[in-house]
Amino acid sequence: MVVKAELELLRAEPGARPEAARTLEALTTELDDLAYLLRTVAHRLHPSMLEQAGLVAGLRSLVQEVGRSLGLSVTLDAPETAPPLKPDVALATYRIAQEALRNVARHAGVTAATLELRVADGWLRLQVCDRGQGFSAGKDAGRHGLGLIAMQERAALAGGSFEVVSQPGRGTRVDIGFPLEG
Repeated sequence: MVVKAELELLRAEPGARPEAARTLEALTTELDDLAYLLRTVAHRLHPSMLEQAGLVAGLRSLVQEVGRSLGLSVTLDAPETAPPLKPDVALATYRIAQEALRNVARHAGVTAATLELRVADGWLRLQVCDRGQGFSAGKDAGRHGLGLIAMQERAALAGGSFEVVSQPGRGTRVDIGFPLEG
């Protein structure tokens, strides 16, 4: 990293004032922290796990991350592997699962959810369910809006279907489906 090298050169310059050296050292540490943060964000934008190990491994990793970061216990029901998927379908499936689980943790008022992945009849189907407080899809849809809209748009852009089934006091179910290439 060029900026870091320049900071190191300034810090090593003979006759530098001690307070300037401390400031340069602090800037170097902040630069290292920023680089780490950028790598983390880049990974979250496009998890390499999907490309390297496939969708099922990516979902397993997501379930563990959601448990650690959001305190949500997620039961994953999935085959050992999924058939080869177009990259946009794998990413859309992963991101929709991620957003749906985030919504469960934030809005459902429960500490557990299920994530089910199925391949049948030429379709990849994902279902995320909770037994939380639910909502009235017609009346409250605008209030719960951006996350649901983003999931719906992501599914449509990758050629899939999206449906939310929810009732107050009876939980929520998010269903997505993508046709597999034949």
